[in-house]
Amino acid sequence: MGIRRENNLWRVQIQREGKRFSTTVKTEDEARAIVDKLHSDFLALRRRKTSALPQIFVDERHEKVWMDSVEKAVEDRRSWFWRIYKGMVRRHSKRQTKMDPMSPEQLKRLYIESRGRCSISGLELELPGKGKRTALTASVDRISSAYGYIAANCRIVALCVNVGMSDWGEEMFRKLCFGVVARQFL
Repeated sequence: MGIRRENNLWRVQIQREGKRFSTTVKTEDEARAIVDKLHSDFLALRRRKTSALPQIFVDERHEKVWMDSVEKAVEDRRSWFWRIYKGMVRRHSKRQTKMDPMSPEQLKRLYIESRGRCSISGLELELPGKGKRTALTASVDRISSAYGYIAANCRIVALCVNVGMSDWGEEMFRKLCFGVVARQFL
């Protein structure tokens, strides 16, 4: 974030969560007002995102079913969990990175923390049977493609969300989703 003087104008440059904003204004007061407004908008958006989290489990039984299915998948070396883990390690090894991919225990923790929901859409995830994939199959998404499959850079999303963001990123995917909702309901 910064304000600097260029010729007779003031340039405001801000970057938040990968988004860049840049503009020029005539006075320093205008520049500071823009920075304050953008900062308060950013904080309000972050509060809205965290307060609008979906209901995670309908009841304790539903939570237990999710936890049991993850535990069983971790125990069975032929399960969806290990197929996903091996694919993730294979893709990570093709990248020229010095960081090790996340361990099976870290992947298990990510699945448990997801509580059975896609971290982008909030939709309930399906845990696939042998060789079966659906749009709502649980999938590992790298938040930043510049880094590998390390725990701090990964989240659990629905397969359709992961595929939808793969070429154009999360911002374009969100615009698309907003456009669909706006056209259908607004």
